Amino acid sequence: MVTVGSSADFDRALANASAGTTIVLRNGTYQKSGTFEIRRDGSSSGPIRIVAQNHLGATIRAEYLLLSGVHVHVSGLRFDNSRVIINRDNCRLSNCSFSGSSGRTSIDGAANVVINNNEFRGWSDRCISFNPLLNGAGKNPHIHGNYFRDSSNVAIAVGFQTGHQMLRVGALIERNLFVNCTHDQVVNFKSSNNRARRNTMISSGAFVSRFGVDNSFENNWCENSKGIWLTDRNCTASGNRLNGSEIWVLAGNVTSDQIRSVNNGHARAESARLVNNAAQRTIVGVAWSGFNLRAINTVVEGHNGRIDQSYDQGTQIRSTNNNSAGTGASRLQASDVGPVASNVTVPSEPSSSTQSPAPSEPAPSQPTAEAPTTPSDTTSTPPTTDSGPSFSLDTSSFDNFLQRSNQPSGQSTFSRQPIFQSRTPTTTSEPTSSFGSNFSRSLFGNR
Repeated sequence: MVTVGSSADFDRALANASAGTTIVLRNGTYQKSGTFEIRRDGSSSGPIRIVAQNHLGATIRAEYLLLSGVHVHVSGLRFDNSRVIINRDNCRLSNCSFSGSSGRTSIDGAANVVINNNEFRGWSDRCISFNPLLNGAGKNPHIHGNYFRDSSNVAIAVGFQTGHQMLRVGALIERNLFVNCTHDQVVNFKSSNNRARRNTMISSGAFVSRFGVDNSFENNWCENSKGIWLTDRNCTASGNRLNGSEIWVLAGNVTSDQIRSVNNGHARAESARLVNNAAQRTIVGVAWSGFNLRAINTVVEGHNGRIDQSYDQGTQIRSTNNNSAGTGASRLQASDVGPVASNVTVPSEPSSSTQSPAPSEPAPSQPTAEAPTTPSDTTSTPPTTDSGPSFSLDTSSFDNFLQRSNQPSGQSTFSRQPIFQSRTPTTTSEPTSSFGSNFSRSLFGNR
């Protein structure tokens, strides 16, 4: 164990660390105009640990802390307008507090990174950005138990560009709390095979699968937020509870197979599955000027809440008015997430290489079972020849979705004015009284 009390001591400890070393920072501020960096490797049995002597008593104030070694664990520190950059495998960032516009984390091409039980507030750009690299080296990040609050920027981004679309990253985003995170895309997937489950979003934007296949959103709680938006192929929303929030299945201007070759392409939703969700309203086929391809082959099953069909084709709606829909979701409190002082320990013996225990959490809940269907409770929408359905929309809610995807802000070729006339919803089913009846309808207006 190496205890340090100054920036110079901290630099020396980082340069000389080896597998099993624990670097303990005394209370105080570790300030530097440039970067603190560790290039030494830990091991699975002896990670290099960087911890505060007293929980959140040590503050990093530098451009960033760069983890360039494998098996490096950072816990219990405070980052004042400073970033953490992780570019090697099997690193962990836990029980830390980030504040200021630069208080965020980037993961570049690293596998098996864990980001847990941190607090982030007031960041700019993307708070946690995961870049899998075009060769797919970055995969399997586990981001859980964090508290995100008070920002107008993206909280979690998994993938950045259309070249990441088919990379099966395997991110698991669970048990995070988002409060007053007002960007449209609070959690944004631009890659494949990612899961967001058991999170809570309050007065915030949306969970968005911008592109990528086989992404899923399970047992999340959305309250007075924009909800869940699905595009591209084989994406799923199941067991979610959306109170004053909505589910959108989007039309587009390209197919899934074309997304990597078309500038500013927006892949239409293909074969989306919505199972056992309770939502203020669900709209299949949200379309904007420039979106000329219908959302196709959506299945809505075991649903509770109003369902509208817009610019869609082949939609199947089964077994609605399900009072048990969304019961697998629960509302997280601030006390359930963020830094947990009791889980940050400093070894009492210099020779110890014991890893601090991960914050305990309940076993992952499983998505609610799908409701059985029979021919009598199934409706199907065949291809239509009309000019397409839609409704009156507030254009502000899709602004960043168009402008921040593949094109600089202000250069989108799409008009955010609805182009289709409305048609009668296929199924209208308001939520039960236990789900609440006075939902905000500011996005779409009362109908």
